[in-house]
Amino acid sequence: MHVRHTFLISLSLFASPTNSSDSLAVCDESFEISIGDNDLIWKMQAYNYTDTRVKGPHINIKRDNGDPKSVVSEAKLDPQTGELDWERCCDRPMSNKMKESVDRFVSKLKKDKTLWRAARVQLVRGIEDMELDKKHGSKGDKDIATRNLKEWQILLERIDKDILD
Repeated sequence: MHVRHTFLISLSLFASPTNSSDSLAVCDESFEISIGDNDLIWKMQAYNYTDTRVKGPHINIKRDNGDPKSVVSEAKLDPQTGELDWERCCDRPMSNKMKESVDRFVSKLKKDKTLWRAARVQLVRGIEDMELDKKHGSKGDKDIATRNLKEWQILLERIDKDILD
């Protein structure tokens, strides 16, 4: 197994109800791990609340050829199903043989504790943001947060208990 770590440091403005000028330094750690099927690797997508609250934590599945445009598919952890499984989604055009390789690759992700730790970080951040939305968001944001918060909390508890324990 081949492991590469990438550290992305970004400064983002964090609007809080008490002081809208607070800024928060965010460190996103991304991992690329090659498991060996057609030299595919995964990379956790950077946390983006508006994207993550819809899809849940999700990763890019790429060919390990150094080309940033080599994404062939994505896999997501769906909080609504409550299952501790990754599912392929958002495929790019590819052959049936490549789909089979991607499916084998995705089936191996459940054993990857590094991936689960990265997903856990995104779940925690999503839960924190949903709690803020429930208090200070627009009506639509409050509705989404109310609808999703419990599912995300349950999934986080299951990851802690069943996978990372």
